[in-house]
Amino acid sequence: MKKAVITKRGKVKPFTPDFHQKTKVWELINPKLGSKYLQFRISKMSPGGTDDYHSHPDSEQIIYVLKGKGKLGVGKKTYSLSKDVFAFIPPGVRHHVRNDGNAPFQFVCLWAPPPKPKDWVPPKK
Repeated sequence: MKKAVITKRGKVKPFTPDFHQKTKVWELINPKLGSKYLQFRISKMSPGGTDDYHSHPDSEQIIYVLKGKGKLGVGKKTYSLSKDVFAFIPPGVRHHVRNDGNAPFQFVCLWAPPPKPKDWVPPKK
């Protein structure tokens, strides 16, 4: 039987994903929680926080900034992110996010379909 999932972020235990530094994530929906087509999380990056350059070969990704400022590296370009800025990252595009400011940087990430752990492709050395 299919059912709706309704919760508050405060009821979800935050974690730090692999390849992330100074970042807390609240994963609100994913396949384990009942979604077949989406993964949705809120990330809070402390000053100096970052994730490593990576790609998701089969997943589209959306980033939407809730508060603070950060940078999005896409390939060799860097974009400034701030409140209400939206970014779309197609499958297979190398990217990373960082907070090089002095305040927390908070944003939503949405993937479709949800990336599998093996789909996370770190940078080539």
